[in-house]
Amino acid sequence: MKILVPVDYSEHSRAVLNYALRFAQKFDGEVTAAHVWETKPNVPAHLKVKTPDGRTTTAGELIREEALGAMEQFLKSMNLPRGSRVSSCILSGAAAEAIVKKAEQGGYELVVMGTQSRKGLGRLVLGSVAERVIKTATMPVLAVPLSMVSAAPPAG
Repeated sequence: MKILVPVDYSEHSRAVLNYALRFAQKFDGEVTAAHVWETKPNVPAHLKVKTPDGRTTTAGELIREEALGAMEQFLKSMNLPRGSRVSSCILSGAAAEAIVKKAEQGGYELVVMGTQSRKGLGRLVLGSVAERVIKTATMPVLAVPLSMVSAAPPAG
């Protein structure tokens, strides 16, 4: 089973990734941690920049390098369950759309992601990435609230 787990490097996403890894082990699955950096329209990705070490690169590539480094540090800082099969990827664009596109094109069978419990006007005005993924994904999405991430996945 291939499982995609969007992460934002928060403690909640760390707990959700651990939850997904324990879940995957029950099905001899593999997990991909995915981080989405949202492109900002006021900074063109092809804009040339000079790094502190003097090399020239594009803003998009510099952001990608930073995102890859942050993902590497995130995974190194985790206490991954023994025998975990985990890889990572960096995506760009609007978060929900990038997650769904990766899941569909990568042949993932499940998306496991954290969700914040928004109620009332806040939910209507702000929406949520998890809600948009659930509405548009063509595969099952397991939305894990913060209150549940300390629980082990159901036996089976």
